Parts: sequence; structure tokens; C-alpha cells
Amino acid sequence: SSQLRPLFEKVGDHIVSLHHLGVFHPRSLSNILLAYAKAGVPHAALFDKVAEHIVSLDHLGAFNPQVVSNTMWAFAKVDANVSHHRPRLFDKLAKHVVSLHHLGEFNAQHLCDMVWGFATEVDNVSSSQYVGLFDKVADHIVRMENLNTFNEENIGNLVWAFAKAQGDDDVSLSSSSHHHHHAGLFDKVANHIIALDDNDLETYEQQNIGNMVWAFSKAGVDNPRLFEKLARHYHPASVVVEKMNEDDVSSG
Repeated sequence: SSQLRPLFEKVGDHIVSLHHLGVFHPRSLSNILLAYAKAGVPHAALFDKVAEHIVSLDHLGAFNPQVVSNTMWAFAKVDANVSHHRPRLFDKLAKHVVSLHHLGEFNAQHLCDMVWGFATEVDNVSSSQYVGLFDKVADHIVRMENLNTFNEENIGNLVWAFAKAQGDDDVSLSSSSHHHHHAGLFDKVANHIIALDDNDLETYEQQNIGNMVWAFSKAGVDNPRLFEKLARHYHPASVVVEKMNEDDVSSG
């Protein structure tokens, strides 16, 4: 990415110089942000310009699941100070998701990238939007027939995000009502993991299994069968020892 940095900087500067971003389709903007985030080029002025543009829109009707999840993920991956419009951007995206009739068009990757991205913003967004988004995603996943479309990274990001949300002191999803509300999600994921063939778990990266152990423990899940199964496949000595807190174990 170091060789491409001058190109990224030049393209970013050009977009920032435009009078407005109305000529860009939301999908194009989200793909641009995604490219910069993956390349590790946090063009602050570009991210700020896009955030300001999205916040100024009357509605987000053209923002499909991929656009929403990619935008949240990209902003979550770059420096938190990249845009002072960032908190309002996440509030607006969350409000849009909560307003949807259902989340049937969101696939596993969309859902997990979205909640992971939003969980990283817990200190900067309004509690009402935060709670509403997580409630909606939890309800949707609990109603799913199965989680067979979720890979190990999806599962790891999902439970990390909800565990971080429940354990945050400022935005309290740890209240009894929300703890009970999201218990169904953790039960659903736990049953999915328990039902996996041992050969499937053997392919899981140790870091992902460690993150799952942390997340289920943090969320207060009491499921001996789950922990016994994870323990059979988790060898902590083979991974870097982590401090067991949400900042150290987030995957993303």
C-alpha cells in the first residue's frame, strides 16, 4: 500500500475538492471508503467529506445492506479522529437500519460487519440508536432458521460486538431487559457451535476460538456444553496471550 499511497492521496484530494458528492452513488462512496480502509490510508479529509455528505442527506433509501455495512466497517477501521461528523454518521446509519421493516436482505457478512463497526463506536454515538440497532439485529438472528451461512470470523465478530455492548458502562445494554433480550442471540450462537462437527472446529483459528470464549464469558453465558466443546479445540499456549478485555480481543 505504500507504493499506492500517492495515488490514494491524489484521488482523495480530488474528491475532497468537489463542490458536492451528489454525483456519486452511495455504493460508489462506500467502495471508495472500503478501499482506503483496507489499504490503510486514512485520508481524513476524504472520510470527513463523505461523512458530512451522508449526514446531510434527507433519507438513506439508496443505502442497501452492503453500503451500510461497508460504510460502518470502513469508518470503524480508521482512526476515530478522522471525522468530527463520525458520531452523527453512525447515528444516521443506525436510525436507517432500525427503520427498516426487516433485515432479510442483510447477509451474514453484512450483519456482522455492521454490529462490529458499530460496537467500536459505542463511546461516540447516542444510546437510543445503539440499543435500537442491536435489538433489531438480535431479533433478526434469533428468528433465523440456522446460522449455517455464518463463518468463524462472522461468529467471532458477532459475539464480540454484543459482548462489548453488554459490558459497556456508558451505553447500558447490560440492563436486565436488554441482557434478557440478547440472551436469545447468545443461545442461538452457542447451539450452533455445539452442533458443529469437531472437524469443523479444528479448522477454526485459535484466535477466533479465544475471542469466542472471551465473548461468551463476558456476556455471562452459562452453557457447560459450549465451553467444554470450545475447550477441546482451544490451546491458549499457541496464541499470543491477550488481556481479557474488549479492546484487545476485537477481530474485525
